[in-house]
Amino acid sequence: MPFLEQAKQIGSTAAPAYEALVLQALDQAELRWRPLAVEIARKGQPPGTLELDVMADAVKIDGVRINATAALELEIAERLQATLLTPFLSDWIYRTAGRHVDPQPRPITSSVGAMIAHSADVDLEAAGALDIADPGKDWVGTSKGIATYGWHASQSWSAGAGVPVHPAAALGGLYVVQQPYTGHKLRHSDYSQTVRLVKRACHYDGQVADLVELYQSGIGTGGAVVDMMRPNGIPPAPASARVGAVGVGLLALGLAVWALLRSRH
Repeated sequence: MPFLEQAKQIGSTAAPAYEALVLQALDQAELRWRPLAVEIARKGQPPGTLELDVMADAVKIDGVRINATAALELEIAERLQATLLTPFLSDWIYRTAGRHVDPQPRPITSSVGAMIAHSADVDLEAAGALDIADPGKDWVGTSKGIATYGWHASQSWSAGAGVPVHPAAALGGLYVVQQPYTGHKLRHSDYSQTVRLVKRACHYDGQVADLVELYQSGIGTGGAVVDMMRPNGIPPAPASARVGAVGVGLLALGLAVWALLRSRH
């Protein structure tokens, strides 16, 4: 049975069964990546250059942008050798996108029907463009934990839609509906929480690097230290969504070893 038909039967994008279904169907997902080069300010030195691969649109399955909890997005990122964006990178993606897509607000719900309808609304705004921002809100890493952020928009859109906007977190001259907000539980899902990631493998000043490690140095974050590898920052996905007990054991072992090594530095 196609992914969407099964998702409709489940009904909610916050349900463990939906999360398991997404992970099972991930090999069918439409992933569109594009390069992004960002200058990184350095005190007393010339700017550094961070070269990344970011998503040009949100993850789609069966042609629909899927919704995800923060916990599910972390699991998807792990499987794709990617990681969450930061507000800094979310701002840069919007600034450099080929086409800006206005937010598509509707009453808050985690229903699969709303996910499908919201994705269709974004398609109408995108008008066939392949490099768009923002297709929804992002789960992002911040110094205070995982937050929801985004829905970049113009002040003229805000005035016409009657929806307030606020200065973007990192780049001047940009505005967002959603400032970084860490109040949602990591199992929160709604129609606006789409999945956009950045590959961990990157280049910094021409050298191969791991973006997660750079985050811990404040690179790619606007200067904030973001530790996406701390054990309590990676909640487990539902048991039904795991590949198996062996995979869980290996992940736990890896995190324990990482914590031990870090404690010695």
